[in-house]
Amino acid sequence: GDASVEGVAGRIPEGLRDVIGKRLSRLSQECNRLLAVASVIGREFPLALLQSVAQVSDEELDASLEEAQSAVVIEERSSIVGIVNYSFAHAFFRQTMYEEIIAPRRLRLHQQVARTIEQQYQARLEEHAVELAEHFSHSSDPSDLAKAVEYGEMAARRATAVYAYWEGVGHLERCLQVQEVLDPDDRGRRCDLLLALVHALGMAGEPRRIVDEVAPEALSLAEAMGDGVRASRACQLAASWIIRSGGTRAIDTSETAQWVERADRYAQPDTVERVVADTLLGLLRFYRGRPEEGVALVGKALKLARRLDDPEAFWEAANRWLFLATAPQHAEEALVLAQDLSARPRAGVIMAGLPSTFMFIGSTFLIWGQRGRAEKVWRELDEMAQSGGQASPKIISMLFAAIVASLDGRLEDAVATGQSMSTSGGELGISTQADTLSGFASMRPLLYLGKGDNAIKFAATDFSRALCLAHLGRHEEVTALLEELVLARPGIGSDEDETRTERDISMLEAAVLVGHREAAGLLLRRFAGTGMCVTGYIHNTCIARHLGGVAALLGRANEARGYYQTAVEVCRDMPFRPEEALTHLQLAELLLDPSTGPALSGAEGSAQGKDQARAEALEHLDIAIAEFLEMKMQPSLERAVALQDKAKAGPVRAPTYPAGLSQREVEVLRLISAGKTDREIAEELFISFRTVGNHVRNILNKTSTANRTEAATFAAHQGLT
Repeated sequence: GDASVEGVAGRIPEGLRDVIGKRLSRLSQECNRLLAVASVIGREFPLALLQSVAQVSDEELDASLEEAQSAVVIEERSSIVGIVNYSFAHAFFRQTMYEEIIAPRRLRLHQQVARTIEQQYQARLEEHAVELAEHFSHSSDPSDLAKAVEYGEMAARRATAVYAYWEGVGHLERCLQVQEVLDPDDRGRRCDLLLALVHALGMAGEPRRIVDEVAPEALSLAEAMGDGVRASRACQLAASWIIRSGGTRAIDTSETAQWVERADRYAQPDTVERVVADTLLGLLRFYRGRPEEGVALVGKALKLARRLDDPEAFWEAANRWLFLATAPQHAEEALVLAQDLSARPRAGVIMAGLPSTFMFIGSTFLIWGQRGRAEKVWRELDEMAQSGGQASPKIISMLFAAIVASLDGRLEDAVATGQSMSTSGGELGISTQADTLSGFASMRPLLYLGKGDNAIKFAATDFSRALCLAHLGRHEEVTALLEELVLARPGIGSDEDETRTERDISMLEAAVLVGHREAAGLLLRRFAGTGMCVTGYIHNTCIARHLGGVAALLGRANEARGYYQTAVEVCRDMPFRPEEALTHLQLAELLLDPSTGPALSGAEGSAQGKDQARAEALEHLDIAIAEFLEMKMQPSLERAVALQDKAKAGPVRAPTYPAGLSQREVEVLRLISAGKTDREIAEELFISFRTVGNHVRNILNKTSTANRTEAATFAAHQGLT
């Protein structure tokens, strides 16, 4: 129970004090003595602890408890597995008893209670750190006060570990008060407590108090001692919390730069401080126009953290690297790191950026089409949000709820969740972060729904603005942005080009929508062959669908079809309903284009080729229209229906093949007959190796053949070669 009653005196109204006094005066002397001990223990007191401190027999204990319970002064709280707790029926009873004990005896009782708790719970001291800190703080003995500080720190760590950050702040503030009494000249001890308080305040959402008050005092003490480690730590914490509270806009500020430069000055080589300082320097350089230096510096810090085998430093560096290294050339390395982090134990890692690290891990899995693994990480993040008091996990958890809704085609739910994020961010005091993430959650669903005018309100960056403008048909503005941000960009697509993936995919999509072939071609070369499936948590979309759009724009029909078929497979496996439906629509458009459709059917220039292409296109349109209707994707629905009406206007003679083989299966069978391997067939038809295997199995089943040789013979007999 809470052992402190200081500061409460005088709050009991006089009339009530008299009533309480009269009731207590009716109790026996033995009962009053026992209750006095109980009042020192706290509002709630375990029976075993009370008996041990009061040093009474079982009979005396039982008699006094029965007497106090009959007078409704105390009540039984719990009785499980032989452990019985009692509590005062009202806090005023406890306060009155406590205040009547003379000060010297009260201090001795606190000391006795503390030592008894240590003895009784020596195997579980952390669980009782709060009570131990409180009781030892009432002593005048230096060794007891030192224990009060020690247990107070333990209580703060325990509170922080279960996300009770404000409790942690309170414990550390009391530690500082006790330390001031114990030894006001111990600057190192005070500095350590201040650094711990900085961390707790940051997690509790008080960055300005850190920067304006606590970190400067910690830095001043460290500098006075000539302690570079503590000085660097104070600067790092201040800079980190400025960035976390203000987002990316807070990185390139003079205030941040000043703290980062100090952290760099004090950090020594091959130390944890060096790891954190380099990650902060990397952030600063990235946002000050030297992105390749920034990514390289954070990568160097990550390697050092791994070598030092410091979990906290490793997670911190991994967080920064996953945040910055989002260009396509880092995609495979990011996946390896995400797999490493997801398998690592979380015990002992209480870094402030842990929620955002989970965000990056989940997003990385999603980028590679591993939705199940992403959702497992998000569930852990959701548990963190539900069990803790920190604001950030709650908002990030809402972001991923919106992403899941969007993946499933619940687009209005995704938009509503995005709006709730902004509202909750204001209530939780993190409006900047919440508004940014709300834009990531809402923009793409709004574009799907045809609400470009609403989507552009979230366009806080040049690439998101270009995307929205393209969907709104404002071609001239988009063209100007493409020329500035793509055509004029030096070293585009090189290994030194650190432009974020979602930024360039948005520009690529905008280029396709406005028909800008040059910009689209440059960006296609950047992403061809990367293997990434989607863009992740920022304006999530299917990469292969947009690469297909570029190939189609450039007149490379077979290549476009290959990308679209990959997109369908990716979106079906995840699943990603809106993107799969859009891919079916774009495939239909490709097949119905007179310049490409007949060639794709394998009968270029013939009436049969046109009919085959039209029949396949109508199949894709049937799928797309049904999906668009259900998901309320009105602009895409109108586009698909118009295309369907146009396609149905001409005669459609669906081709038939022996044994019920489909057009695609005939294409595969012809290549089998030509002696092609599955890998060669996949490359020629721009489909996955796995899909070829499925086609081969279907062919053997339909033709009742046992192997590829027999299938080739069947093809020859049927005139399919």
